[in-house]
Amino acid sequence: MPRRVEALVLAAGLSERMGGLKPLLPLAGASALERCVSLFRAAGVAAVRVVTGHRAADVAAAARAAGAETAFNADYVAGMFSSVRAGVAALAPATEAFFVLPADIPLVRPATVRRLLEAAAGDDWTVLYPAFRTERGHPPLLRAGLAPAILGHDGPGGLRAVLAAQAAGARDLAVADAGVLRDMDRPADFAAMQERAARLDIPTDDEIAALWDLAGTPEATRDHCRAVARAAAGLCASLERAGARVDAALARAAALLHDVAKGRRSHEAAGAAFLEEHGFARVAEVVAAHRDLRLGPDQPLTAREMVFLADKLARGTAAVPLEQRYREKMAQWAHDPGVREEIAGRLERARAVAARFATAAGMPAEQAARREP
Repeated sequence: MPRRVEALVLAAGLSERMGGLKPLLPLAGASALERCVSLFRAAGVAAVRVVTGHRAADVAAAARAAGAETAFNADYVAGMFSSVRAGVAALAPATEAFFVLPADIPLVRPATVRRLLEAAAGDDWTVLYPAFRTERGHPPLLRAGLAPAILGHDGPGGLRAVLAAQAAGARDLAVADAGVLRDMDRPADFAAMQERAARLDIPTDDEIAALWDLAGTPEATRDHCRAVARAAAGLCASLERAGARVDAALARAAALLHDVAKGRRSHEAAGAAFLEEHGFARVAEVVAAHRDLRLGPDQPLTAREMVFLADKLARGTAAVPLEQRYREKMAQWAHDPGVREEIAGRLERARAVAARFATAAGMPAEQAARREP
């Protein structure tokens, strides 16, 4: 990995189509600019520089409050590439690589930046792009050796034209992060981004598909996960009808991903580690417990228990009674008393969770799992 990496956050534009200054718009408790700065800081990039221009004093104050340095682009009305050049001109001499991120792309996850930094350990690249479902996004990581070409380019195409000349050294890193493609130009974009920012810890369906692809999850396993997700939705809906609160969106995402690492040793732990690596810690906690769990008498029923139960009520894509699922396992291990005893213990714990559910929902889990949400 390069020894010194900087991040350039481009926040000099006029925001003409938005009707408000984009870097300072609020997103889930922080401004867009603050989210961009904290993204890099959380990923381990200590040197973050915000390029200012329009309303420079306001943007610079927000940048400093977020812990970033600034560089002023006096020619900001000329467009974004003028800000790229201003930022590159301000790079510290020891910088070996740098990220470029427009401030209106604030929903990239720190895990994506960390993975780009890990991918930069080799020497066979000039530009590293995060790619979501094969489409390149932001922030690219550029070798500092590109600085002269950027500063010397005054023709059409801006940074895109400079990087097009580096095709031989361009590398893509597949990521499960739709935020690398999501920007905000107009009020409708901002409204959609506000809604997404509030639940960024839960992957979208496209991100779930990308996670399956990255993990190499077989299609049959994906079908099973879809069946478990349907059962989990029924369980969550039944609890909610009875007046209990449960995070159905978290349960659905975790159900779809509970076997993402199926086939690996301790697949529940492997799946959780994989999801943590990609920035989905809350989903990872649920996935880690889907094979077996203990529910204390004072612990509420949550998404974790819904995914656990839903998984026990499905074999492949077919619904099965909880008792049958465990008895089949015990028959499979009839030759090993130790494993049979372990399965029997898991069955007792599953019975306890199912009983708690039946009391809370007013119906058996098997019935609830088959209901439409």
